[in-house]
Amino acid sequence: LIAVIVAAFIGGEIHAQNCPRIERRGDTLFAVPADAPSYRWFKNGTPLSGQSQNFVLMDESADYAVEVFGVSSHFNVAPITVKLSGRVFDPLLQAVAGTTVRLGNLVQTTDAQGRYTFDNATVVKGRNVVKIEKSGYFSAQTAVFFVAGAEKTAATMLHPKEIPVTFNSAHGSLVHNQIFSVSIPPNAVARANGTPYDGPVTMHYKHLSPDYPYFGFGMPGGDFLATTTAGETVTLTSYGVVGVELTDDMGNPLNLREGSTARVAMRIPDGLQNRPTAALWHFDEISGIWREETALRAQGNF
Repeated sequence: LIAVIVAAFIGGEIHAQNCPRIERRGDTLFAVPADAPSYRWFKNGTPLSGQSQNFVLMDESADYAVEVFGVSSHFNVAPITVKLSGRVFDPLLQAVAGTTVRLGNLVQTTDAQGRYTFDNATVVKGRNVVKIEKSGYFSAQTAVFFVAGAEKTAATMLHPKEIPVTFNSAHGSLVHNQIFSVSIPPNAVARANGTPYDGPVTMHYKHLSPDYPYFGFGMPGGDFLATTTAGETVTLTSYGVVGVELTDDMGNPLNLREGSTARVAMRIPDGLQNRPTAALWHFDEISGIWREETALRAQGNF
């Protein structure tokens, strides 16, 4: 899945980098600083094999620790009990029934009114990410903040996949209109495991403008929480988002080959065209947070 957002950030909480420190985002723990040469993670005092990156996925309540530059930091993941009620709807504000909704390891299905409920759900205190999927729609994620005994509600918009573009990976593809364009170069597609893919590709795509009245309900994450390349936590204000999903002829997910680059351009919304630069971000579906990629410069209205 390729998903990008062009955005500038506002506000945000800026952290000093004289750590280490552990931050929790969704069901993932992140070590700060984010640019150390290596990380060593522990769970309940036992080293986690193969975990040498600056993040680790939580799979249960436990005492997690990370060692950076020979110094360690701890993060205790204690469970709390909460209730969450939510509704899933489409861009016409019609209920989407039969949707799979995941909250951690818990699973529910929306009813005919698009509603779901998690009663007495055991989660981790703080920000949790609700993951929502249904065939024929782009997947969605909505962040919810919990404290012990909380009863929360959530609303999420699912966008249907429309008529896709099909192309051969050896030739690449270009999709463009007056609002956005997506260009994938020849021989740039890989399977989910990273091996090169040669064959037919199906591309579904969706553009969302911040001018859209329900933009926040369809925005991955929902709360615009993001992490800069320096490891700072910020809140985004968006110039727009383009979601792109690549699959093979059997529906298996595809991605860009390592080292390959897709070109994405979006029209700058009215009122924001006096800003010459912005940043490119992608949505990390594992952590449920946006991540900064690189700086962008406007060319005309794009």
